[in-house]
This record gives sequence, structure tokens and C-alpha cells, in this order.
Amino acid sequence: MYVGQRSYANDERGLFGSIEPGEEEAALFRNLAASLARGQQTYPMDVCVGYFEAEAIQKVLRQRVAIEEEFLHRQRQDVPSVVMLVDDRAGLFTDFSAEYNDLAVIRQRIGGMNHCGAAARTYLFDDLRRDDFPACHRFFLLPNCFRYGDEVLALLRDKLFRNGNVIVFGPGSAITEGDTVSAQFAADMLGMDFELYDYEYPRFVTVDNWDHPVTQGFGACETFGDAVRYGPVLVPFDRAAPPCKGGVKPRVATVFEGGFTRLGSLALDNGKRRPGLVIKEFGSGAAGNGKAGPRGAGDYAVVFTTAVPLPARLLRNLARYSGTHVYDEAEDVIYADSTMVAVHAVMPGERVIRLPASFTVADAVSGAAIGDNLSEVRFRVDRPVTRWFQLRGATGV
Repeated sequence: MYVGQRSYANDERGLFGSIEPGEEEAALFRNLAASLARGQQTYPMDVCVGYFEAEAIQKVLRQRVAIEEEFLHRQRQDVPSVVMLVDDRAGLFTDFSAEYNDLAVIRQRIGGMNHCGAAARTYLFDDLRRDDFPACHRFFLLPNCFRYGDEVLALLRDKLFRNGNVIVFGPGSAITEGDTVSAQFAADMLGMDFELYDYEYPRFVTVDNWDHPVTQGFGACETFGDAVRYGPVLVPFDRAAPPCKGGVKPRVATVFEGGFTRLGSLALDNGKRRPGLVIKEFGSGAAGNGKAGPRGAGDYAVVFTTAVPLPARLLRNLARYSGTHVYDEAEDVIYADSTMVAVHAVMPGERVIRLPASFTVADAVSGAAIGDNLSEVRFRVDRPVTRWFQLRGATGV
């Protein structure tokens, strides 16, 4: 991970989003926390001349070196996170536009995942095959798992469709086995009925079911999506809905038991309301659904969305529903592992950072002790800042 970070220290000040004094410190610590929490390497890169020459910036860089050297000697583990699994071969299997991947992968990561209040990770879909893939994760986003096949199904059942996990599938999930396009493939993979409209269409989903934990806190007219057109349009098929007269006749998959819970609607084909956001639980379902008992193979929840990117609040609620810890409610940026949590915040106000257990907490930058047996950390934000907390001696896990 390289950081070509512009600053106030050269003649580009005021251009390219250049950062003012004080903000520079917050950004440099944010970038280091992001790389260390995710097991990456990092170094600042001066793409021009003078970005890091100011003494105030040099002081921060020296502090970064000391933190990084100490961090490398820690015994650390990953923590349950919002995990995006990206299929880097997806473009071979669909005619979705390049703009779709900008929405579903890049903007989803920057605008939604980074601000949902939980830790976030991005992997390749093929990383699921690794023996060392972290077993702690419970919440997964599959934005471009377009291909259907026995191998993909087996991998999903072995690694994801279990343990109370929540798996979010994007708009084109399993639409093809490589040669043909059919709603049947998606139905077989996700376990619910689908219909398919063979045209491109902009996607906006309006939340209209407020009785489910996943939509808790949403207002009366909250919508997500984008005006980018892509297709074909894969839609969960609600057999209780009025038949669609006109337009393209849908191809309907086989009937599955139990149906799904509709959380939001998509205005499709001159305003016809179709399911736009749905959830279906299998076995004992998601870890956070309130049902008692352990979760194992066959216990999970599938979420299907017809539009992307998903907003931070929806991701935060889904994270909780999966049993993934939420640190922050203010949509700050969170970086965490078993030994640390860093909070990059720009909006003024009070903060309460809830920890997944009780810890001895110290300031990772200054080294100052904050307290023992703490389950939360409180501080005030007056300007852009990165607060970085070192966690030791977890209890109550």
C-alpha cells in the first residue's frame, strides 16, 4: 500500500484536495492504521517534491516508524469484519457495464464499507479456497459473483452458507453458467424465486419495510442506488404480486419453500414495484436474528439487492444481524484487529467507541494510558483527527 499523499507543504496547496496543517497528521495516521490493521505494507510516496518536508510532517513520520516497529512484534488476529469478495474474472461472464463495477466495488468500499462502523476487509473470491482464510468473519458482500456452477456452489456451501453468516449478493448474481443467461441459475444458488428482464435499467431501491432489524432506523423515503443503466435486470419473484402486463415477460424459476422477506422495492418497467431488497434465512438463520442455539452448516441468511452501492446504515444493521461487532455509530472510518482500533473522524461531536470486550486501553500514538477494563472509549472530535487505541488483556470474550 503506497500513499502519495498531497499536503500543505508544497506549492500545490489548495489544489487536488490538498490537506491543511492538522489534517495532515490525521491522514498519515489513518493510512498507517489502515495498512497495519489489514496486514499490508505501507510507505509514504512523494510523487512530486516537498510534500513531507515540513518539520511538523517529519515529526508525524517519525512517530509512524516507531508505531510500525512496535506493531510488527505483536501477536495479532483478525476480527469479524464486513468482507467484500471480488471475483476478478467477472467481466468474462456478463455484459454489465464498467460503471457497474465502479458502483459495486469501488464506491461500495469507499462510501459504504469504510463508514459503516465495523472493521472492513476486501479479498478475492478465490481467497475462500485458502486454508488460512480467516474463520472469524460472518458478513460477506459478493458484488460480482456472476458465474454459476457446481464448483462455486460447493465453495459457498463449504465456506459461507453456515455459522449464522449473512451473505449479500449483488444485482447480477449467478446469472450465467458461462454460455447462457437464466434466472434459474440465480434461483438455484440463492434458494429463492427470480425473474429476469432482458434490458438495461437504472436502479433505485426504496426501503418500505421498517419491521425488520436490518431496516431499523431508516426513514419513510430512504432510497439507494444510482442512475447508471446496466442489465439484464434480475429480480426476486414475489408470487403474491400482481402479474406484469406489458414489457418483457419474465422467465420464472422454480418454486422454493418459504419465500423471502421484502425489505425494499424497485421501480421497474414504467414504475412497476418489484422486490428490490430481500432477505431469506435458512436453517436457524443469521447469528443475530434472536433465535437461540448454535449455528452450523446450513444456518445462514441470504440478502439480495437489485441496486448498489448499499448505504453505510444498511451495512451497519446487516453487520449486527450477522453477529459482527459494530464499534462506531457516527459513520467514522474504523480500522481494527485484535490489538487495536483506530477511528478517523472529521465531523465534530462526541464519540463513543464500543469495544468487543473489556480491555486495558492506551493511546497508540502518545503511549498514554487511558484505562483498565474498558468496554468503551469516549472522546470529542473538534477537527479532523485519527484516534488510535492499543488494546491489551481482553476479558469477557
